[in-house]
Amino acid sequence: MPEITRSNAAENTALIQRFEDSFVAGDIDDVLKTLSPDIVVHEAANTPYPGDHVGHDGFLALAQAFGSTWQMTAPIDLDITSLGEDRVVVSVRLEVNGRRTGVPITLRITEIYRIADNQIVSIDVFYWDNVELMRAAGPEVVVVGSAGGDVAESAQEVVRKFESAVLDHGDFDLAMEYAQPDLTVREAPGMPYQECYVGRRGLDELMADVGAVWEFVDGPRIYFEQALYDRNCVYTRVEGRAVLQATGDEYDFLVTERVLVRDGKVADIEVFYFDQAPAVLAAASAEAR
Repeated sequence: MPEITRSNAAENTALIQRFEDSFVAGDIDDVLKTLSPDIVVHEAANTPYPGDHVGHDGFLALAQAFGSTWQMTAPIDLDITSLGEDRVVVSVRLEVNGRRTGVPITLRITEIYRIADNQIVSIDVFYWDNVELMRAAGPEVVVVGSAGGDVAESAQEVVRKFESAVLDHGDFDLAMEYAQPDLTVREAPGMPYQECYVGRRGLDELMADVGAVWEFVDGPRIYFEQALYDRNCVYTRVEGRAVLQATGDEYDFLVTERVLVRDGKVADIEVFYFDQAPAVLAAASAEAR
């Protein structure tokens, strides 16, 4: 292993300082000269621009996505420290507003750069608080590489369109435009439904089964909440007044659903009932007749 010298450390630190200065000055040509053609920037899954961003094009697309997410409100504060032969750590403090939310936030970031042949070959990006980050950025995911840093439809909006097609319009073909072909809906084993409904046919069967048990006299009304820790997870609350078909008794209907979105479409739904007893007992009573 080559000996780690002050010269190595100074050269590495100078390279990163040049990269940062050129980036802030908007000198993209010089920025790219500091980057290996095979540069990889690693961003965590729970960021507005997740994944590995590879090569000069990937880096520039990520930079565009970052700029479309945040508006700087103060000069950037950097501290650059050599970690040895081939690594440099940069501590970043950046005052910004989320462009889509207007929420102010202090971005505290630690970036670890790996250097080879006097070029940056990889950057690992660590955020102080990903939950706060996503709250300020909004639930949308930036489409990295799109013109102008377009924003993908949020999971919450996808779920809202799916549920509206089902509950408001009864249009299951429309609903499946917002769902994966293998959409899976899971019900508790004790309920008078199947435990698992899959795809377009499953959606038909589920709604037929629900309609055989309940008749709504008020609602249903549905509310949505985006999970902060997972941009692909949405919780719904469905409520109303409904009559049990088997008994004619009227009850408050209240469920929450955990909805997972995959590749921009609804993929999996788990249904949790506040009180399963009325439906279960009514079904048992009907079977006993």
